[in-house]
Amino acid sequence: MKTWVPLSFPIALILLGFSRSVEAVPYSNLKVGKVAISSKNVFDASQRSLFLYRWANAIHIVTRSNWIRRELLFKEGDIYDLDLLRESERNLRQYKFLRRVSIIPSPPRNGTVDVTVYTYDAWTLELQLDFKRVGGNNNWNVGIVERNFLGSGKLVGLVYKRDSTGIDKSLTYRDPQFLGKRLSLSLDANRHTNGYRYGGSLARPFYATIAPFSVGGSGFVEQRKLPFYSSGSLVGNFRKTHRELSFGLGKSLFPSTERTRQVGLTFRHQTDKFDQLEGSTPGLEPSVDGFGLLQPGVGWQEIRFIKERHIEKFDRDEDFNLGPTFAAKMGIGPRWLGSAQTQLFPEVSAQAGYSWDQGHFTLMRGEYSAGFSGREKSNVLWRGSAQYYNQSLPRQTLAASAAYDHGSHLDPDRILLLGEDNGLRGYSIGQFAGEKRFLANLEDRIYIVDDLFHLVSLGGVVFFDSGYAWPAGGNFQIEDLRSSVGIGLRIAFSRSTQNEPIRIDLAYTLRDNRQGKRLVLAIQAGKGFGTP
Repeated sequence: MKTWVPLSFPIALILLGFSRSVEAVPYSNLKVGKVAISSKNVFDASQRSLFLYRWANAIHIVTRSNWIRRELLFKEGDIYDLDLLRESERNLRQYKFLRRVSIIPSPPRNGTVDVTVYTYDAWTLELQLDFKRVGGNNNWNVGIVERNFLGSGKLVGLVYKRDSTGIDKSLTYRDPQFLGKRLSLSLDANRHTNGYRYGGSLARPFYATIAPFSVGGSGFVEQRKLPFYSSGSLVGNFRKTHRELSFGLGKSLFPSTERTRQVGLTFRHQTDKFDQLEGSTPGLEPSVDGFGLLQPGVGWQEIRFIKERHIEKFDRDEDFNLGPTFAAKMGIGPRWLGSAQTQLFPEVSAQAGYSWDQGHFTLMRGEYSAGFSGREKSNVLWRGSAQYYNQSLPRQTLAASAAYDHGSHLDPDRILLLGEDNGLRGYSIGQFAGEKRFLANLEDRIYIVDDLFHLVSLGGVVFFDSGYAWPAGGNFQIEDLRSSVGIGLRIAFSRSTQNEPIRIDLAYTLRDNRQGKRLVLAIQAGKGFGTP
């Protein structure tokens, strides 16, 4: 296969993105006047007649106005820029503890524009008790998570989980405004039946299109017992211990609200240790591999956001960038940083979208990654995906998606899996494994009611799934595809932070699923309205 053939997909995405011109925002000499912050509690005054609502508001601490003000990309006295207002609104919406955000400018007066920022809090204290039955296994977790600790935007969480892989205990801390600055702090501690992970990071990210630079560092250590596959079949287990430290710098070239052009350099040092566990089938020799990596990169994107509802959530605003996006990185592991021989790790991605009308749009994405050490290749993976949404019918969203992964020389922990937990409903978890994978989903998502009693939203879905994973040496064959059809119910707590629907799906498999029955019930939580 010639190089230009697979590259044609991301190039086509870029060309598609240029098919529509970006609307220019007219120059204005107006200045920002007074900036008012209006932070609303979980339930408003008209909903507080019930004791439950009064009690919830009483114990919930509303997001602090000074925290919201620090997130804004404008302040009093700045030149008025509507794009920065819109971007500030999108940035605030990324925080799930704000269920709704709107930034409203007033009519100009005496050369100034007053701005009011309205935020509506979600319920942030989560006593987690999640249950799902997938592939014949009962999975559950219990814990407590506060996603807006004392109204300061901090997350503190303690979770105990049990699933088909074992028991998992985790402690999490997040602070997006560490020391009251545009610094993001993250700390994690995790213990699992199969291993552990401890890590942390501190960064000043590209927090906006106009951010001039980024800087940050992170580190973690992780140990896991993992399955070892040979020719698509599970033959044993091995233990992998991974340690990693990284530090990065980024620079934005000619920052503007219309597009971003960024360059960066990251240094990363990692060590991987593989141990074969007792009783495993021979085929994986114990080894230790450590090296340093320099990773220069470039990124470019056109800013062309649309705001939608009833896509992956119920009545929450969702932002999608349809502008063309391109990113490329090249990891370089020279001998003087510990590699036995120079290693290269290229990564390329491109994305673009198109909108016909409100509620009618498509998104496409292409990705490539690989590893090269001398003449040897490893973990070569091409991926192409597309999503299509159409809301022509009232309170319904027709959603179609397709993705194809083409891998070669994959490490045992990179094998592509497909089953009920990642999109092929009705089949066992990880039932199909290989180096090539295809999945297509078609759904009619029906949004029955939003915010019923100011507590829950209800919806339904009719779906068709089809996919398969081919082992090394196998090729895509239509006759290999496994498919299922079914119906589902969606229930979401409308005032909660996550607002992720509980998914109850009843799937009928059109081919053998190794479960002895064609009709399979699956209950999952913590994912979007549609396919996993």
